[in-house]
Amino acid sequence: MFYYLNGTLEIIDDTRVVVDCGGVGYLVYTGLHTRKQLKSGEKTKLYTYASIGEDKFDIYGFLTREELDLFCALLDVSGVGAKSAASLLSMSPDTVIRAIIAGDQKTIQKAQGIGAKASQRIILELKGKFKGYSFADSGEGELATPAFSQGSRFEEARDALTALGFGMQQAEAVLSRMDTESMPIEEIIKRSLKDLMR
Repeated sequence: MFYYLNGTLEIIDDTRVVVDCGGVGYLVYTGLHTRKQLKSGEKTKLYTYASIGEDKFDIYGFLTREELDLFCALLDVSGVGAKSAASLLSMSPDTVIRAIIAGDQKTIQKAQGIGAKASQRIILELKGKFKGYSFADSGEGELATPAFSQGSRFEEARDALTALGFGMQQAEAVLSRMDTESMPIEEIIKRSLKDLMR
């Protein structure tokens, strides 16, 4: 499977671009964040992901490996498909990651095809992956942030569970039965949800 395309950008439209690589034009789906940085006629390198099915072979392209990695992480979340992940990446990766860390469902739901349940799953499953993430200057006066301060895993899991509609006492009762500081946050939340759904 090819990892990137390196060629001349021939066409840009609302959701896709065409990259000419050695006389072959590759149709590549991109998010707005990538597309607005491209110029027709210029040499372009896009890191790619191929979405293959019975009746499709779609290529998604990104300017950076970090953006591709975020796209792949979103695809690992149940219920999030390639088109929804690409739509979410119409925002900058920093904006998406800030929203995930902050539990900002409204921002995540701006993406086409991502509703309330999908946004909750994205936050729950990916929040722990971005501890210590360094943010570039947003260009809007915000300073780069080396890392977001995190509370204990107990507090982090409790906040996630209450965001899903469980009572604080209910969440704390379940979490108090676990050794939360020695477990990954994703595992804590999964086990907690299993207990709370009984």
